[in-house]
Amino acid sequence: MAVNRAIAYGAEIPIDIWATTDDPRVLWEAAQPHLRPDVGFFTTVNNLLVWRDLGVDVGRLYHWRSTYMDDLRLEGEDTGPLIPTIFPVLAWLLHMGTKEVRLLGADMLGSGTPGIDYEPVADEGHQMRWEVERTMLAASMRQYRLRGARIRRWQQSKPRP
Repeated sequence: MAVNRAIAYGAEIPIDIWATTDDPRVLWEAAQPHLRPDVGFFTTVNNLLVWRDLGVDVGRLYHWRSTYMDDLRLEGEDTGPLIPTIFPVLAWLLHMGTKEVRLLGADMLGSGTPGIDYEPVADEGHQMRWEVERTMLAASMRQYRLRGARIRRWQQSKPRP
């Protein structure tokens, strides 16, 4: 499974599922050179029509419920913040009975977006985000183990001191 921009590893590593819960139009053009004809796409229900408009064969599309944190919605906003892509797709894969997930694109380092405005040192906001995501990933790994499954992180996608 490749998360968001980690689809770029598709030229070097076989990727079965490309997961993004963001609006796929943002990443679609950049992903094209890396998408094999049989790769599946993971999204959330709120983006299904966008994928259809992109011409994606529905047989390649997998979805899970939306993951807005509505209780954290700020006054005047339509929705709360999104839980990062990695967690809804891990929940869906476990629900589907997957026994092993090889995870690409979860390095939880730096600030910004790789290929756009990435900085190798995390700013304060990203430091907090990565701390939360590391905690949530550890909890996801425990849930997988409890069900006889496993999440394996690609070595280059592990936080380094």
